[in-house]
Amino acid sequence: MAIDEERHLYVASFTNDHILRVHADTGELLGTFGNDEEMDCPEGIALGPDGTLYVVSFLLPYVVRYQPKTGKFLGQFAPPVSGAATPHRGPTWEGPPKAIPTGPTRSPNIMRGAEDLAFDWNGDLHVTAYHSSAVFKYNGSSGLLESTYAKGVVRGPVGITCGPDGDMYVASYRDNQVLRFAPSGQFVGVAAGATSQRKRGKLAISGPAGIAFADDGTFFVTSHVAGSLTRFNATSVPARTWRVTGTGG
Repeated sequence: MAIDEERHLYVASFTNDHILRVHADTGELLGTFGNDEEMDCPEGIALGPDGTLYVVSFLLPYVVRYQPKTGKFLGQFAPPVSGAATPHRGPTWEGPPKAIPTGPTRSPNIMRGAEDLAFDWNGDLHVTAYHSSAVFKYNGSSGLLESTYAKGVVRGPVGITCGPDGDMYVASYRDNQVLRFAPSGQFVGVAAGATSQRKRGKLAISGPAGIAFADDGTFFVTSHVAGSLTRFNATSVPARTWRVTGTGG
């Protein structure tokens, strides 16, 4: 999701290939835009420094842009590497693939299973790719791929955000951790989910997906497997976890 200065919230509809524009305070649906020719299982959304909306799709190896207020499609920002396949679902769909083939002709610099994206303080774009188990860094001006990082460190990256310290925080889904990297891609350390953060032997987070910092620096992590929201801060105070429970009916 992304939110603009007018409190308009942009939400990706994974199964419908649409972006929903919703008023963050009232919940009123203000409109939708996008289609299956432009997106394919959209996941990550971010408002860029240029005011346009950047979107990645799980089944596409590139980033696209939209004018957020009008929904006008602005084309690809980060084009696929030469020789990259452009997968597209057929007339029926049974969910995202559990694995994407990686044959010897595949470039290691192709995004497979794009999940989320975030801009660093320099305006460069970082995209997580679950099946590539890497983060792709693109030049914020040209859209050219500058580097891939976190290979061999992150396992199943999902959410990504730029922290108040300027570092990039990445949810490593299969490791039950959030990892911290310098914008250059250098590994800094484990930000959340470390062994020392376990309580009574239980994991602080399990299957981390969405991550975000509040204005006061508090760090929130959603756990897909545990169905919970966990709050972390920069002090020694233990993490607090809220469990998502059924409402009955």
